[in-house]
Amino acid sequence: MGSLEIENIITAKEKELKIMLDGHSLVEQERLLLQRDKLEIQIRIKDLDMTISKSKNSIKQREIEIKLLTKDFWAAKNSGG
Repeated sequence: MGSLEIENIITAKEKELKIMLDGHSLVEQERLLLQRDKLEIQIRIKDLDMTISKSKNSIKQREIEIKLLTKDFWAAKNSGG
């Protein structure tokens, strides 16, 4: 094999290497974007969990208020009020 053939092979391999490095870089970038999205989703889930918890507490509070009012209603009704 002559020096010109070897030089052509080196040039071809360097082009292949550049394509591979570009592809690798794109994959790494996509992975980082997915990690960011995952973190944002985890934060959103935590926010929703807190909202659900607050909602459950409000529901329980409202149920207690209704029970107390119902008790007061029947007490008033039975006493002739």
